[in-house]
Amino acid sequence: MQVSANGSPEFCRLTERMIAAYGAPTGIEDCCRKAQMVNMETFKGIFEAWNDKLWNDATGVMLWMSNPCWPSLTWNTYDYYLEPTAAYFACKRANEPIHVQWNMVSGEVKVVNHTFNDLNGLAVNARIYNMDGKEHVAKSAPLDCPSNSVRKCFDLVEADSERSPAAAGKGLTEVYFIKLELKDRAGRLLSDNFYWQSKSPGVYRSLAAMDKVALTGTVSIAAKEDPRKIVVDLRNGTKGVALMTRLKLVDLSSGLLVASRPLHRQLFLLDGRGIQAGDGRPRLKQDPRRTGVDVGRGVERGAGRVGADPNPCQWKTVERIPSVSTE
Repeated sequence: MQVSANGSPEFCRLTERMIAAYGAPTGIEDCCRKAQMVNMETFKGIFEAWNDKLWNDATGVMLWMSNPCWPSLTWNTYDYYLEPTAAYFACKRANEPIHVQWNMVSGEVKVVNHTFNDLNGLAVNARIYNMDGKEHVAKSAPLDCPSNSVRKCFDLVEADSERSPAAAGKGLTEVYFIKLELKDRAGRLLSDNFYWQSKSPGVYRSLAAMDKVALTGTVSIAAKEDPRKIVVDLRNGTKGVALMTRLKLVDLSSGLLVASRPLHRQLFLLDGRGIQAGDGRPRLKQDPRRTGVDVGRGVERGAGRVGADPNPCQWKTVERIPSVSTE
């Protein structure tokens, strides 16, 4: 049990309550998957709260500790073995130079521009989805966002089922999802974001009843462009939401992580949607033909496991995709 400096176990009890909001853990793997959901929600909220009040008595945020100096299950954005947690990807997402976000307290959708360039002719799209992946509400608005500033787009009252049940409308499931997209005047995606919310504040047990989704994908080596660049094309071909999908590079023979920058981020794929992710580092430290991609999920129900996951405290591996040269 982790205790505070004065010996109080309250910090541990708080953590246990947050994890239990997703349902009582059935084992260590289930507990760790749910803990990663809490990680994503908490750490993204830290930096998005700063974004929300940018230059309004909020000029920066400092984390007490980004990683532990010995193997530990606490204070990890990446662990002792350099394995990124959901907290790492949450921080990365919330701190992108151009960012779109939703405030669950005020209901406001805002665009944050941390660059020195004015952004004009933007389009902000917000969609609310039920647990089965069906669209419930869609909303959009044009926006200009000056450099180094934050601008409100609109109030997404339809997402506040607690305070605005009439605005949320009928047919909204107990737990639902919010998808944001920010595009430039040419239609290019600048930022996207994803949230889960509940009609009962902080209660997400319904997620355990989500239907399984079938993800398909390919891992290719762009040999002509760069022989050590790996590109992953991942698609959700079913009607449903692939929640907290994690990609990581592994050695096909050992199953161990490949020394490389983290492949991408946590992915949230809706029905019929796909995404392409590339390893941003130009040079892997091994032959990419020996490299594959593990696809894991944060909340997974009844999925088979393929291959050995080198770190059982992270994500359950549900599929391993070997790389294929495109040459």
